[in-house]
Amino acid sequence: MAEANNKMASKHPQVILINDNNEDILGAAAIIAEQVSEFRAIPNANNIGKVVEKFQPPVILFALNTVMESIELYSKLVEEKLVSHNHDAILLCKNKESNIAFRACIKGLFDNYFVYQPLYEKFRLKIIVHNALIKHTVKKYEGITDEQFDIIDEELAELIDKGVECKSALSGSIQDCKNKLGQVVSESSEELTNEDPQKVLENIAKNHLAPMLESLEKELQISLDDMVATMVEKKTLATETRVHNQYQANERNKQLQKTVAKKKKRDEQQKLTEGSKEEAKIEANNEESSVIHLSDGNEPAAIDKPQPEQEEFAGEASEPNSITKQKSILVVEDNDLYREMLVKVLGDANYIVSQADDGLAALKLIKTKRYDCIIMDLFMPKLDGLNTTKHINKTGGDNPVPVIALTGNKRKDLFKKWASMGIKGYIIKPSSKAEILEQVEKCVTPDAT
Repeated sequence: MAEANNKMASKHPQVILINDNNEDILGAAAIIAEQVSEFRAIPNANNIGKVVEKFQPPVILFALNTVMESIELYSKLVEEKLVSHNHDAILLCKNKESNIAFRACIKGLFDNYFVYQPLYEKFRLKIIVHNALIKHTVKKYEGITDEQFDIIDEELAELIDKGVECKSALSGSIQDCKNKLGQVVSESSEELTNEDPQKVLENIAKNHLAPMLESLEKELQISLDDMVATMVEKKTLATETRVHNQYQANERNKQLQKTVAKKKKRDEQQKLTEGSKEEAKIEANNEESSVIHLSDGNEPAAIDKPQPEQEEFAGEASEPNSITKQKSILVVEDNDLYREMLVKVLGDANYIVSQADDGLAALKLIKTKRYDCIIMDLFMPKLDGLNTTKHINKTGGDNPVPVIALTGNKRKDLFKKWASMGIKGYIIKPSSKAEILEQVEKCVTPDAT
């Protein structure tokens, strides 16, 4: 825990998180620490006012045991003028107290609130902190990088980027129009005293406003056309690729069917050949056994009985079964796109895959089936990954199902913490197919290197 505290103790924090218990805010603190380097988690103590006054952070988060305690502390800091600088106050609360937090924000005491127990909607916490820091123009804040985003469909990601470009171009064009209009109004102010105001306004509208609006309309049309053309091109390429892949799959299926048909025909011919030989052998034995041998007393001797026929496939029954049982994996992830990606990767690798979108759904599946491995997102609604893992270990006896954590956090101190809770491995988001399969193979085959 000392190492974790050092990671969350910047010398000049731009964001501070005041709390009563480090264990309670571990998940929220990890999210903020990933996003903001100048961050410190500070335990509530008698000198907390002096600490806040010293650092004057633009973002202060309150996560005391109850919302009432957080409200009392913040009100005291304001009353004693220890937070007189420009800042955003954010209230972290338990789900059962969200109505009180909502009221405190609507009334204007706090700027925003976030439910951190149970911890879900982690991206909402990121955007709350992000907007607060941007509002206060913190120079050291680098913003949210691409590495911190979850994996989504490339087409959707590009559409978002194109929309941002279009909005930026529109904002820039509008600002240029405002600047030009201000210049025109300034230049025309003298004319208003000497000429008819109506004529001056008509002149401004004809010679300045109309050309600017026409130019703005053209720029918007070009931006929209570019965005639509790019998306159409992407869609066409995706369709062509899908058709091509489907054609190749059909060709492979046809070839496979031909191979199976040929093998079946060969097997049938072989059985017919072997059957003909066996029939000839039986007939020969019957003919031989039907001959009567005379004894010395000219009395008929016993007729030779045919030997019992041996079973044709008697040898095959004693061979061991060479089919290896497939391993079953449960994927628990609330992000639909990332969950489907994991299911496809594992399915292509010949694993039997089940899926759930939260911890409660996972526990229901675990009651009905024994899995070889569970891949678990740590931050989910209803029941997060860590509490789900605790329940699995508690009910699994001496041999609980091994759990691999899905996380975007790369901090080794948290890995050690989670390992003590029963986590057996980690898949860091975003992850490649090879990294996913490597972790799963280690988990389902403990002796694998």
